Amino acid sequence: IKNPLEFSRRLRVAIQRHRIRNNAPRISALRECPVIYVDPLRMVVPETATEVYFSKHFRFAYQTEFRFVLSTLDRGPLEPLILELGTLTDIAEIVTAPRP
Repeated sequence: IKNPLEFSRRLRVAIQRHRIRNNAPRISALRECPVIYVDPLRMVVPETATEVYFSKHFRFAYQTEFRFVLSTLDRGPLEPLILELGTLTDIAEIVTAPRP
């Protein structure tokens, strides 16, 4: 994603369209944050439950990951949630791993 701010905006618009189209707010919250890379042997108890969503082993720190986390109102088994953001070619590119 070359433009994270625009991606975030489009994601929020897609969530709002989903709410209107389905007349149900399945998504209770959208959280977005850079990943916090931690040493699992020195990890302290998270201050908030949401920190768990954004914590990752420090061996992956080179990835400089950013996460979007959707929380739902559903209490039963989760069903697929399809959000339509439209084309992303102007703000993102597909990167594929080389074949072995």
